[in-house]
Formats: sequence, C-alpha cells, structure tokens
Amino acid sequence: MITACALLGVFSAAGCSGLFASSPEVGCTDRSARLAGRLDDLAVLELRPAAASLREQGSGCDASSGSSHAERVYRFPGTADEVTNFYHDALRAAGWKQWVADGSPNDPHQLAMAGLCFSRPIEGTATLLHVSFRSESGEADRSDPGIRGLALTATANSDHDMRC
Repeated sequence: MITACALLGVFSAAGCSGLFASSPEVGCTDRSARLAGRLDDLAVLELRPAAASLREQGSGCDASSGSSHAERVYRFPGTADEVTNFYHDALRAAGWKQWVADGSPNDPHQLAMAGLCFSRPIEGTATLLHVSFRSESGEADRSDPGIRGLALTATANSDHDMRC
C-alpha cells in the first residue's frame, strides 16, 4: 500500500508526523513518525557488499497500520549467494538475529531466494529487517541468478503482528 507520505514524496519523520497528526482515524502517530526517523538512521541500512551502490532511500509510516519503515535500495551486480553470505555475517555481527517464520522453505537456497529476515528491538519495539532481491525494474525478483539489486527494509510496529 502506498502511503500519503510516499505519494507526496515526504520521507522525513517530521513530514509524516505533520501530515497525519490532525487525523485521528489514521494509524500514523507522532511516535510512529519518530520511530521511522530512528529506523532511517540505523547504520545497518548502510551495510552493503563492496560492489553495491545506493539507488533509493526513504522512510515513513503506513497510514493503515501505523507501522514505521525505512528502506535502502542498492544496485548490485553480484549473485544472491554473495548477498546472503554478506548479510548473514554482517547482520549477526551487528546484533540482529535471523528470523524464520513458520511455513518458510527449509531448503537454504529457497530460503535465501525468498529473502532474508532478521529481528532486533529498536526503542523497545520489535523490528524486522528484510533483505530482498530486486530486478532491474526495481520489482522483487527471486529467480534471476545474477540479481540487479537488493533492498534493505526495516519495519517496526508495536501494535500488530509483522512478517517479512
């Protein structure tokens, strides 16, 4: 779902907060807007394989759920295995724990192609960090052995069940 912040190109925490503060039925609160800013400042979002270069970044909150999020999208000419190996080591070293949901594939290659998911509390809120693979168009693409990009998405929501 596209949020009003995304539609307006407003990705700062203050922009989201000001946009939604006067509408009580909307799920974005001052707290979720501040948390989006905190997520956007996470150093872990800057971790990337050496050949990766930044394409896009943003943060905000989802008006329907109140969840906060921040994302970095990187161009990467390598393989899914290179990304998987890099993030398994880098994220564990940064204190993130790999999160595997019930019903996830058991085959390590299938699991890696579905993306990686890690968890860690941020400001007392359960936070998921999803590493996903992108095609040249920016869409999620799990089938191409030579990926064109990757996305790191941090999502936090204290009131709802979350999944990568």
